Amino acid sequence: MASVFGLFKVPFGMRIPKTWFDGIVDAIDFLYYGYLQHQQELDCIEGKLDLLIYYAYQEDTYLKLIKQELENIEKKLDTQNHYLRFISAGKGIKTIIKTVTTSPTPLFLDELEVKRIIIKVPTTALYVVYIGDSESQDFPLFAGEKEELEVKDPSKIYVRAEGEEKIFALFELAQ
Repeated sequence: MASVFGLFKVPFGMRIPKTWFDGIVDAIDFLYYGYLQHQQELDCIEGKLDLLIYYAYQEDTYLKLIKQELENIEKKLDTQNHYLRFISAGKGIKTIIKTVTTSPTPLFLDELEVKRIIIKVPTTALYVVYIGDSESQDFPLFAGEKEELEVKDPSKIYVRAEGEEKIFALFELAQ
């Protein structure tokens, strides 16, 4: 094979001319310096890639930190807004009359978010009414008494009586 450097396959038994060796040296020099130049370019590109990867990693880290901080702020705002509804003026009032029996039952079954609850036993009541949670109802309310509770979920309050009795409940609705 011939090339610009004079390289070719020498036929068997032929004397090799000096130009062939000079061509080989020139070709090796060309390849070596071309390789060095190429290697320098590759090193430069590799350095730039390393910097790019470093800055991309830093940017990704910063973005993750910023995202995490924004999520923390959002959680704090959600918590503040949740409690602000209970601190601010109520949205309205809901009243019910409930018949209480000897079996404990929730004060209000439907989902309702309130700021406070007032439970009143009528003055004409014949039986003691007890309030508490689902486990025990040991707080007694006698005829004509009332109790104000700052509970957000009326379904968590259970009531029972010694006999069938009507009670009044007033809910101050949260915003």
